[in-house]
Parts: sequence; C-alpha cells; structure tokens
Amino acid sequence: MAQYLETVELGALYKSGVAQLRATKPWRISSEPYTGAGVGNIADFSTLKDMTQWTLGDTPVDAAKRLKWHKIQDGDKTLLICDRVILVNVSWNDLNSQGLIMGKDITIDGQSYKARVMTVGNNYRRGSDNYSGGTPTNNEWDRFITREESISGLPVPISSNLDSALNSTDKNSAHNQFWNWMGVYSWGQETYTGNSSSRALRGYGSARYWSYYSASGRSVTVGWRPVLEILNSAPLISGQDGDLGEKNSPFEIIYNVSDPDGDTINVVEKLNGNVINTRTNVQQNVDLNISIDSATFQGLELNQQHTIIIEATDSKNHTATRTHTFTKTASPVVISGEDTNLEGKWKPFTLKYQVSDLNGKMVDVTEKINGNTIRVVSSAPQNTDIELSINDVFEVLELNREHIITINAVNTDGAIATRTYTFTKVDDRLKFTLKTPIPTSEAASKIVLSLVESIPDGTTFTARATNNGFDENPVWEDITEKVENRQTFYFTNAVKTSESWGINIEIEILKNNQPQPIWIDGFGISFE
Repeated sequence: MAQYLETVELGALYKSGVAQLRATKPWRISSEPYTGAGVGNIADFSTLKDMTQWTLGDTPVDAAKRLKWHKIQDGDKTLLICDRVILVNVSWNDLNSQGLIMGKDITIDGQSYKARVMTVGNNYRRGSDNYSGGTPTNNEWDRFITREESISGLPVPISSNLDSALNSTDKNSAHNQFWNWMGVYSWGQETYTGNSSSRALRGYGSARYWSYYSASGRSVTVGWRPVLEILNSAPLISGQDGDLGEKNSPFEIIYNVSDPDGDTINVVEKLNGNVINTRTNVQQNVDLNISIDSATFQGLELNQQHTIIIEATDSKNHTATRTHTFTKTASPVVISGEDTNLEGKWKPFTLKYQVSDLNGKMVDVTEKINGNTIRVVSSAPQNTDIELSINDVFEVLELNREHIITINAVNTDGAIATRTYTFTKVDDRLKFTLKTPIPTSEAASKIVLSLVESIPDGTTFTARATNNGFDENPVWEDITEKVENRQTFYFTNAVKTSESWGINIEIEILKNNQPQPIWIDGFGISFE
C-alpha cells in the first residue's frame, strides 16, 4: 500500500545552466486547450533542441523557479512525482537519449535520485476508449493520479475530471490544481502494444485519458513530467513535528531513528539552537531519550516557547529533522514568601519558610549558601514552618560582601521552585583609631573629642585617648564619660619612650545584638 507523505519544493529545470521559471499556466503552448483558458507557458524544447542542455539541477534561491513534487512512499521506493509537465515539444526519443525515460542517476542538492517518467499503461483499458484508463491497471498514473488506489492525502477526481468535456471546472478543480493534467499530455514509459513506434501518453482531455504518440514526435501538447526515485533516503525519525504544550517540570522525549538504506546515523539534539547532546553510530529502531533535566529546565525562561530539534544525518550526509516546541509554565511547587535582600547581618540568624505542592506530591528541599549545600530536607513537611539556621556557617563567611541563600524545592516529578535571599555580612562592632598619631611638641595635657554619630540605645560605646601615641606601647586612657558628656579630659600620663609625643584616639561601639545600624559620620579633636 502506497502512502502520500508531503509536497516538497526541490530543484529546477535548467536550460544551458540557467534555472527556468516554473510554469504558472502548465498546459499546452501556442493555443488554448479551451476557449478562455489562455495559452500555457511551459518551457519549450524547440527553443534549444539539445536534450543535453536541459537538465534537472539544484534548488535555486528564487522560489518561482523551484519545481514542486508530490512525495509518495511506494513499498520500498520513495517517489517524487512532479506536479506538472515542465517541458513540451520534446519527444520520447529526446528524453530517452539521456536515459530520462527508464531512469538516469542524477544529483540534486547532494541527494542521489533516479530520474524517469511514470508508468502509465501500454494500451486502452477497454477497446479503444481513451477515457477508460490504461492497462495493466497497476500503472503509476492510474494508481496515484487517477487515484484508483485509495491513498490518504491524494485528491480524488470529480466527475468533471473524468468526462470528455474540457473546461474551467476541470482547470480549477482541486484535483487538477494538485496534478495539473488539464490541457497537456505526459509521456509514459510504455510502448503502445498496437504500434511499436508509438509510446503511451496520459492526461490532456481528462484525468484518466490514455493515448499514444510517435516516439519521435514533438508537439506543443506533449511534454515531460519527471519522476524522481530517491536512491539514498534520508534517515527517519519517529513521531511528528508539533507543540508539546505547557511544561511546568522537567520531562523527556522518547524517539528512535532508522535509515531505509541501512546507513549509519549520527544524531544531534538541540535546545533553542544550542547543542545539548551528540550521538554517533546510533543503534536504529531503539528508543532514545532527550532529558530536559532539572538544571536545564530551571534555566529556561518562564512563559516562553522553547524549541527542541533532533537532527539525524546518515553516512551519505542526508539529514532528517524533527522539531518539538513547548512553553515553560510555573511549577506546582510553592515556597512561601518572596525573594528578599536581608541587607546587613552581623550575627547568626534564622529564616522561616514553608513549602507545598499543588498536587500533593512529596517535596525534597535543598538549602544552599553561595552554591554550597548546607542541608537537605527529604520529604519536607508541607504548609509547616521550616527553620533555616545560618549559624555555624556564619562565622566563616567573608565580611563586607554579599552572600546568597538558595532554597530549592523539588517534587517527585522533578518540578522545581526556588527562593533566594541575599545579605551582606557586616561586623558586630564599629572600631577605629587614627592611622598616624597627631604629633605634638610636648605632652598634651588635655583633649576634647566630639562625634557626629548614631549610637542606638543598648550598644556599648568606648573611647580612649593617648598622648604618647608614637610609643610601641602607648598609654591609653579611658575618655568615654567625657566624650558622652562633651567635656574635657585631662591626661595623667607624663612619660614616653619614643622621640616624639603624639595624640591618638580609639573608638569602639559594640552592637550587642541591637538591630539598628550604627555609624560615625565625623569627629573633631581639640587638645593642649
């Protein structure tokens, strides 16, 4: 049983190396097949009577020059039957001189084909009735064009296509628009059994019309409708192109590949144009899987369509492609709260969150900080507070840089939800001293220190000062009370070991777990 596969654009008719326009009026030239039809515009062999200069070649960029073919799988053969006659005024002998009747090996776009014409029957089916069809009845014209074999996808001729009147109904019918038999004969392979110098013709007067003409005869009504047998087929990929719909969790695509010619196959799998897997010398007719795993799925943009392409290439460099699309949607896994910047943290802390699955599936939770796992909660309790303690790990975190806490919740189907918190680890105190003491000519006797600051209640403020700041071990004196009361402090120290006297100060504020920020925006020093 034959199977119609698709209609394809492939190759072109070339005259002396120049691609010719595909006929837009694919019927007889020089006169109308019926009044009002207009004159056809099929290429004319009489303009260059040298069949070596008329060839089938590679597909041109100009779509108006590309030939159209109906692809049919007929047993172990894959046929491309041209949808129209492409050259008139060419004899059967002209075509046969180049092997184009029974078959000539050609190459189009790197693919090998045998170019020939259709089998059409070698005599009338009944008596001398041209409209009865051809015999034997298993010829390709009657099977495919007249559609005496039931093949899904191929049009069925209507009654007007089979009668003896040729008119606009025939021309505009779906059957003729598909096969373009109206007003022009197609050469067949067979010799007419009633006259060995004549060859079989089909078409012109009806979809089933059978006739014959001299093998050497050239006519504006008779022409070449080529057939291509694919000599080395592209690989086959199971399934159909299509949209997989919405996906809210990781998933797999199962497929297999095969090659009708037994060639070895290599496969490339792509996601959004990027290669995600390459397979060489693939075992044929065995299930393969494309896994869109958790990490890959998580990285895809939400509510956007994504494309998976499977490319199978055989050892003859023929390629088949299968395309799937899908749209990533929100996960059924939910983590409470929102992604949040917790700002500065100077001590260990605890977060509380809840997880749930809209479909009631079990959820595993992984807690990370800066990409490092700190805890895994298997079969996490749902709709119940879970505490994440940033305790021991806090001590080893770098000061004054941002840190990232990530909570990943994954259900048993692989659906993922993620919650992210950021914070900056800051110190639990503010402490500073002058980088270089202020030199004095003699020992300072007193000092006044004033601050522009924010020191919340509950913190511990300490201020110290020294008048021998250049010593290896300066004498530090507590001036806290005087600073708080904005009063003068009198130094008690009167000794030094360094060559110079010098003033220095030291300020320290302990947060003592107070949540408010502390800062010093400026300070002033006066001394004698």
